[in-house]
Amino acid sequence: MNNITIIGNVGQDPELKYLPSGQCSLTFSVATSRKVKEEWQTTWHKVVVWGDMAENCAASISKGNRVIVMGRIDVREWSNKGGEKRTTTEIVADEVAASFKKATAVVTRLVSETAGDNNESF
Repeated sequence: MNNITIIGNVGQDPELKYLPSGQCSLTFSVATSRKVKEEWQTTWHKVVVWGDMAENCAASISKGNRVIVMGRIDVREWSNKGGEKRTTTEIVADEVAASFKKATAVVTRLVSETAGDNNESF
């Protein structure tokens, strides 16, 4: 099973991109911290969100927001223009939510136009 859940702070304003196919993706980083022997250690995570959720997240989160991200870990490889192999590890998000531990928010429910969608209530 490849599941991960992180809770942390958004490190930069998310970047929304549209592919030639029309699909959109959103990328942002999340910092998680833990205390080890009286010292805080921070780990940065790259997060990728796709489709409608990417647009919703782009409109809702910004640098400094505390978020909960649930998804899977993905490792991508490619070659740069010089032919060098590159690798990145990222979290492909299934869900992104605000953390209300230190904040409040107003939630706006979007109505789906697709019949049969699971229209969950808040």
